Amino acid sequence: MARIVLPITFEGKVTLFTNTNDKNTKDGAGSILIPYFAQQKIDMGINATAVIEAVKLNTQFDASTKNSKKLLELCEVGLNPVFKDHKLMVQMLKKFYAKTVKTLGDYGIKVEGNKIVYPTDRAEICAAIAELINYNNSLPAGTRAITATFLSQNKIDLAANLDALTDIKQNNTDFLAAEKQSKSLCEKRDAAIAPVFEDLRGTGGFIVSQFPLTPKSGGDWGFVIDSTPKGAKLTIAKFKMGGTKILYSVVAGSIIQNTGTVPLTITKGAKGTGTPIVIVAGDHWQVEKGYTTMTINNPSLTVTCQMSYMNN
Repeated sequence: MARIVLPITFEGKVTLFTNTNDKNTKDGAGSILIPYFAQQKIDMGINATAVIEAVKLNTQFDASTKNSKKLLELCEVGLNPVFKDHKLMVQMLKKFYAKTVKTLGDYGIKVEGNKIVYPTDRAEICAAIAELINYNNSLPAGTRAITATFLSQNKIDLAANLDALTDIKQNNTDFLAAEKQSKSLCEKRDAAIAPVFEDLRGTGGFIVSQFPLTPKSGGDWGFVIDSTPKGAKLTIAKFKMGGTKILYSVVAGSIIQNTGTVPLTITKGAKGTGTPIVIVAGDHWQVEKGYTTMTINNPSLTVTCQMSYMNN
């Protein structure tokens, strides 16, 4: 059976449009797409304009994304050591108030049962750090559970940590604004190219229908065609964070596509031998001989992933 493997990434969609448009233009009056475009009311000139606009938006999206990543790094570089100090103090306080756990609430520490619950939102983390330090400083010097010796031994400077929160909170505010802008630009970019991509989806199906005996002829227009023999089925494999799976009966010569957002690595056999083959998000790979049994790994410890493949 012939299956069109459509691109998932924005860059892949632009490349497919460019290749299809170039082939159609080159074929001129003899293009097999002329009657199809007329029937479907597809105007490649309008689509080309939409792609140009989408590319402009993508350029802005890339710049905004780089800026948001830079701001996120500044947030983490500033917050991580301060949050580390905070956790050290919280754990010490938990032991100090072992018989009166509710007292931890005076420091702004949340406890569920016998477990400390740390905030995960950066703004809330900053608020929790400030609340603990300020409450500790409000206590008479001789009664503080967080002693000068504890601070000295753990190299914790409460005043410096409190001062650092100002820049951390500002960087976080700037990051959230940049992230919001990136999301908006991404949505506008995807909306601009969406109708073009739908036209390409239909165009690919039409092209394959014209070459029932040689479906891979669709490659002349830039389409990736998986002509796996009849009987094989399309399967979706999902991977947990850092997860590994062994796939059996994968069809040699078929197309594997990474439909997730992070790279996947492929090694040969159930033992996963040889140099890993890396398939980046949205990309595809044609299964080589000897890889009908393969080991797939999701190296990311923070993101789940998935891929599509053909098996018997």
